[in-house]
Amino acid sequence: MEGGAGLPSAILRRELESLLPHKGRMFLLDSVHRWDLAAGTLESEVLVSEGDLFYDTRTAGVPVWVAFEYMAQSISALSGLRRRGADGSEPRFGFIMSVRDFQAYAPHFPPGSRLRVSVRQLAREEDVVSFECAVGENGRIKAKAIVNALEVERLTP
Repeated sequence: MEGGAGLPSAILRRELESLLPHKGRMFLLDSVHRWDLAAGTLESEVLVSEGDLFYDTRTAGVPVWVAFEYMAQSISALSGLRRRGADGSEPRFGFIMSVRDFQAYAPHFPPGSRLRVSVRQLAREEDVVSFECAVGENGRIKAKAIVNALEVERLTP
């Protein structure tokens, strides 16, 4: 399913910023193209450039370990869509509890890479959620992992 409940079929960066608590240069996603709230899946896109926060001039790319942050932000986007669709509430904060079975198939992502990030919810127990995640390019997996996260309400001072 794409879109749904009055949502567009693609969500670009500006709209995404309202779904995630990440701000400024730490906001890494460029768009979301597919999601299914009932199935707990989402596919996002990241366009790698030399201006990226994690760009490393020594390797001329973004280190592959940054893939787990792409995964985490995609999970956050799914949570934000779910909350907006359910009751219009603000996105929750998510804390990565663990990254298991991280496998990398490239040392870095060079500028110009158009990465597809896919997340699929495996299990949920109250506020603890587990996701199977992958980052790919041109149909090839570049990194994959199981990400376990804890969702919490926003804290206000």
